[in-house]
Amino acid sequence: MRRTVLQAAAGLGTLGFGTILADPHDARAAPAGFVLPPASEAVTPFRAGFPQDASRDLKRRLSMTRWPERETVGDWSQGVPLEKAQALIAYWRDKYDLRRFEARINAFCNIARG
Repeated sequence: MRRTVLQAAAGLGTLGFGTILADPHDARAAPAGFVLPPASEAVTPFRAGFPQDASRDLKRRLSMTRWPERETVGDWSQGVPLEKAQALIAYWRDKYDLRRFEARINAFCNIARG
């Protein structure tokens, strides 16, 4: 069933909605009628590196957030609800893995070479 849906959806590419790829390895292939330019030395590999001090400083600043009073309505009409903002800050402060992100972004260099 999944393959049938993907094959049917791939037909949307002819309508200008882009192509849905059934196989992630096909992501490197150019769409029909599109010619990729040859690789050049102008594009150079990179390595992202985020200093540990910057990560500690961000966590420190997030822990010092000054929170406003709770909003007077139960919807988003006064902006982001306090509870949602606090959950987001707690995630960035306590759970976000900057090293994992760093590894993911640096993996792009390996994909480009392969």
